[in-house]
Amino acid sequence: MESVSIELALERTCSHGLDICVPFTAEFYNDHFGEHPPIPTLSSSGCTLSILVANNKNLWDHFKQHLILNPSAIDVRNPLDDYVASCIQASLINVVGLSTRTDVRFAFDKGDKFVAFQNLGQMIGEAFYNRSVFLCSHPVYGPWQAFRAVITIGVDASDVSWILRS
Repeated sequence: MESVSIELALERTCSHGLDICVPFTAEFYNDHFGEHPPIPTLSSSGCTLSILVANNKNLWDHFKQHLILNPSAIDVRNPLDDYVASCIQASLINVVGLSTRTDVRFAFDKGDKFVAFQNLGQMIGEAFYNRSVFLCSHPVYGPWQAFRAVITIGVDASDVSWILRS
């Protein structure tokens, strides 16, 4: 069985300012959010590792440095989305390599890749979702966090005892 280190994933994404990584299973999401497109279940075990990636204010220093080193990055339509996507893809390759099946759903994705990020954040205990104002509040950072992506990795997550399961 392949192994994925949550600590290594957190270390790699933190180096880009994406400093919140919360593991859960794709099956948990699919069981609770059936009205939305499912997250792919890439593990044959029935317990596929997924990670909610978010950030707090620490992202901005990394993003500003990125723009200083790559001035043309500001010219794209969504510079922050592009930065987040490239950092997550690079971190993912660094953590699991190219041979492991993966799927990434970004907060800006629509259609078949849509994820109910605010509802997911509440269901896995990452934030309280106030539906009357459509705002999530983190227990430490308050409203100063942003959900950026869900990474799904084709490995068996059943041996990770602290992953939330259905």
